[in-house]
Amino acid sequence: MEYYKILSIVLTDDISFEDITNKIAIAFNIKLQTVNDDGRLLSVGETEKYKVIVIDRYDDLSDLLCDENYVLDIDLHQEIFQEKEILEEEIISILKCNKISWERGIWAPWAPGDITNGYREIFPEN
Repeated sequence: MEYYKILSIVLTDDISFEDITNKIAIAFNIKLQTVNDDGRLLSVGETEKYKVIVIDRYDDLSDLLCDENYVLDIDLHQEIFQEKEILEEEIISILKCNKISWERGIWAPWAPGDITNGYREIFPEN
């Protein structure tokens, strides 16, 4: 299945990678498979609408490569990327209902060179 990488969300829960992965799996009602991608753990799963990827904040290769937060990437299925505004509300609701803390999200252009769909930040509602 083809995907467009559209949304990256900075997670702020200060828990283990295993715990954040479990929270995301329960929230999105999916199974996540964890792999080591060049020193960085990734947990990947799919819904019928998008691929969910949880990226670990730690890197096995070097402390210099570590991040402060986990990242949740949402890659939309090619057929439904036009509905991203509806999916944004759905994803925000899933995070809120499951008490998953996040700082901000960034919508990226869906295709290389696409200047009509620039970067856009979203923030949690208080």
